[in-house]
Amino acid sequence: MRVLPMGLKHSVAIAHKATQQLLNFLHYAYVEPYIDNVRIVHDDRDRVIRDAATLVCRCVEAGVTINEIDIKQLQGLAPTEMHAAACKLLDPLCKGTGTWLGEEYDYERKLISLAPKTRDKIQRCFESNLASFRAFAGTVAILQYASRTLALPLAKYFPARRAISAISWLLEQDDRLWDMEMPPLCPDVMSNLRQWQRDVLEAPPRHVTAPTPPDLVIIVDAAESGWGAIAIDELGRELSFRSNWSLSDKRTFDTGSSVRSEPEGIYRACCRFVRPGHHHKVHVWSDSGSSVSAFTKKHSLSYFMNKCVLKLQAAFPATEFVFRHVPGQSNPADSISRGAPVPTPAEWDRARVLADDARATPSSGPP
Repeated sequence: MRVLPMGLKHSVAIAHKATQQLLNFLHYAYVEPYIDNVRIVHDDRDRVIRDAATLVCRCVEAGVTINEIDIKQLQGLAPTEMHAAACKLLDPLCKGTGTWLGEEYDYERKLISLAPKTRDKIQRCFESNLASFRAFAGTVAILQYASRTLALPLAKYFPARRAISAISWLLEQDDRLWDMEMPPLCPDVMSNLRQWQRDVLEAPPRHVTAPTPPDLVIIVDAAESGWGAIAIDELGRELSFRSNWSLSDKRTFDTGSSVRSEPEGIYRACCRFVRPGHHHKVHVWSDSGSSVSAFTKKHSLSYFMNKCVLKLQAAFPATEFVFRHVPGQSNPADSISRGAPVPTPAEWDRARVLADDARATPSSGPP
């Protein structure tokens, strides 16, 4: 459906009814939609069981069947007795580890790793030698999925990802290519793909931590003449800095192009203000949507932008960065990037608002 009949918000009841109407078109058959894999996660085990029991009781009242529990044991009981009985049935189902959509979760140690079945697929993904375009698509899909699970930066797989982009374009142009034999990839791309596979298999589990406020907030802007940045740390100390592009910079890249100057300005601002070992989490605001996207995803199909991402990762391997977008007309660093010696009082006020916003809504970055 292109337009949701319930408006801007999803409605479970309407979606359920629409699914029934869509599937139940045969007069002699009835199809009942179902939900697969409901997961409830919390550090308090008793709370998990109680919340799950509440869900089970609602299912019993609605006549919804559950694979792991025989709801007939709960039917006809008073609400309090039903909830207590549901808790007893759910107690053995509450576990500290479990597999979920190809990922292995250790809830007690807060670790996410690849499920054995997923690792096996990755280990065997090059056995078919990428005979067809479909095999290639499946291989890169599972590598990208695993990289996201393990929070593995993708910037150093630039050759492989450029090849993926080009092949994706071909497949969009002609559906007949999917099952056709794919020409051999060039040695550099194939080597990069195999390195990607090794890195995924050797990567440690991802440790999931609770969101924390940043130690430092940086607001960056870049212009044709130079770049400027404002920094506010966890103690409220406020600093600003600006620098003109050197003659060497102008020879190296087009300073008039925002896709060149903005990522370079972000990298230099971080080098100016971030102290490794002291600043563990840094929020960076920029009015360049493409730069925010590239640094957040930790890779880009633009060679220059990907290079800036790699430089930042190499310079601050132990620092967690969160990149956020601010509209250009509201960027407090706008004037200093264009030659002003210091931000105006109004720009300082806007910078403080952005710093307060970063601390009020801490983010743990991409999942």
